Amino acid sequence: MNLFKVNFIFLFFFFVLVFSGISFWQALRGIENRIRSDLSENLSKVLKVTHESVSLWKKKRIQHAQYLTSTQGFLSLLKEQLAVSPSRDALLESPALSELRRIFNQFLDDHQDLGIFVLNRDFVNIASMQDETLGQLNSIESHGHYLQEIFNGNSVLVLPMKSTIPLSDRSVKSRDWIPTMFIGIPILGERRDVIAALLVQLDPYDEFSRILQLPRTGQTGDIYALDGNGIMISESRFESHLKAIGRLKSGQRSILNIRVSDPGGNMVTGFRPSQSLDRKPLTLMAGQAVRKIDGIQVDGYRDYRGVPVVGAWLWDHQSRFAIANEIDFSEAYQSFFTIRNVVLSAFGIMLFLFLILAYLLFRDRRNAIKQNELLERMVEERTAELIRSNTELIEAKKMADSANQLKSRFLSNMSHDIRTPLNGILGFSSLMQKRELDDKSHRYLDSISKLGQNLLVLIDDILDFSRIEAGLLSVKQESFVLNDLLDKLDAVFSIQFREKGIRFKIEKINPESLPEYIFQDEQRLIQILMNLLTNAYKYTTDGEVKLILSYHQETDSLLFAVKDTGDGIKETDLEAIFDTFVQLDTESDLENRGAGLGLAICKKLTDLLGGEISVESKINRGSEFRVRIPANSGKLNVLE
Repeated sequence: MNLFKVNFIFLFFFFVLVFSGISFWQALRGIENRIRSDLSENLSKVLKVTHESVSLWKKKRIQHAQYLTSTQGFLSLLKEQLAVSPSRDALLESPALSELRRIFNQFLDDHQDLGIFVLNRDFVNIASMQDETLGQLNSIESHGHYLQEIFNGNSVLVLPMKSTIPLSDRSVKSRDWIPTMFIGIPILGERRDVIAALLVQLDPYDEFSRILQLPRTGQTGDIYALDGNGIMISESRFESHLKAIGRLKSGQRSILNIRVSDPGGNMVTGFRPSQSLDRKPLTLMAGQAVRKIDGIQVDGYRDYRGVPVVGAWLWDHQSRFAIANEIDFSEAYQSFFTIRNVVLSAFGIMLFLFLILAYLLFRDRRNAIKQNELLERMVEERTAELIRSNTELIEAKKMADSANQLKSRFLSNMSHDIRTPLNGILGFSSLMQKRELDDKSHRYLDSISKLGQNLLVLIDDILDFSRIEAGLLSVKQESFVLNDLLDKLDAVFSIQFREKGIRFKIEKINPESLPEYIFQDEQRLIQILMNLLTNAYKYTTDGEVKLILSYHQETDSLLFAVKDTGDGIKETDLEAIFDTFVQLDTESDLENRGAGLGLAICKKLTDLLGGEISVESKINRGSEFRVRIPANSGKLNVLE
């Protein structure tokens, strides 16, 4: 192998490696963008469904409370209680209170709520299940304008708050303070005016938190609510983490005890902030949510544990709280990280093989240089003895020819050696496709397999070309049915052309004149025709492709013509179209452009079959490649 070929092969494989690297990088970028888009969509959908579920729950609880006020006799009992002096002793002595508590008790048994309060227009408790609250201002009066809104005729959801009011006998344990929330509705009199307010006391760890927990996804997905100050008002999924990192004390729970602030680092992995978390800014999500700005962030930000997450959030303007849907960044992008590792491993193997090839080629280059220098010295030393050493010079020439042939065989063997690990890469991709991955991951692995198959085709072309150059490719002529060959080509290409929207047709000129059998190398003939049809498929975007067959009895030859309506070939390119490593400057299929060996292989195979190949083409009107080969029907007669 001469130095030019060594350098050319090295540059060829170098550009193949660069092209593969760019392709892998573009594929990874596309996969990442698709995952980001799907992640944004899923976070938004789950958040929307959760918000609708909370709204429906709020509406249902308001309806339950309204149903209580419509209980027979409730309104008359309430009027009696309103007429009583709003002092604790007077209210306790009222006969109406006992009847109201009987109604309350039935309601609490049915709905498993914590308590019920009835307030007059001065916000004083006039009826409840707890004696100590009667005649006192209701504690909600100090938390916003909920009571005023109720007496204005609106039903409200009172967000979780700290309360020292003891729960009913359904309370499991007394504490210094407990988180509680309420459903508040106005009670209308006969003239449809608001005469009192009804508050149903709820446990925020019950239905409210469970509704937010149900749509959680994966192992780290969390959906929680926070008020306008950035305080968590629903149960966190990570209470065990929060206790381990010191954000919750022993016995504490997350509701009203966690300010959704950014600690500045991952506390789960050991980071500890230098100042109090109450002085730290809110997380990116909480900071926008308390400003009533809805949003979504899939680039990653720290949550209240300091763990990188992605999330979506919205502000409920009616109930005045925010809902956030978050999942750890590592889990959200787990499928992308898996695919990226597979792609990088495959590219690493390709790079390793390229380095081995480079080493072998440069070693061969050094050997070639040394051999050329040796031959030059031999020529210089023996020039003066040309006549006497003519036999030795002839012998030296034979040695040089033998060395070149061995080098060509070496390239053929090396192509085999490269093809074997590449098949391993494709096999590795195939094994990954059989693993339990989601549909998107399977589609991305299909892209990797397609790139590997394209590279495999390039190596096969080099393998065939090197075998021809080394004289290792032989022709095996035998009789076969001509129509069987055409059927094979039709079976291979008809579906491909139809899927691309191109008409494909096999046309026979004077079918009755065609021989039934011919005596040729069927495998090499199919290889030639498949290469020409593949080129037609690649460079034809609209119209049709024909395979036209005719028989010429005078010369006992078959003429195969592959005619397409593709881009066509420039007249300046036609002269070199069958040379090695020639690539056409077309726009139809830049992604599938080969190494420029296909037509060169067709030319050499046609010569081996004793035929000839030619081409005619016009720009924007298509091309027609003609292959004429001997039918050898005379040999068939001898065999018969």
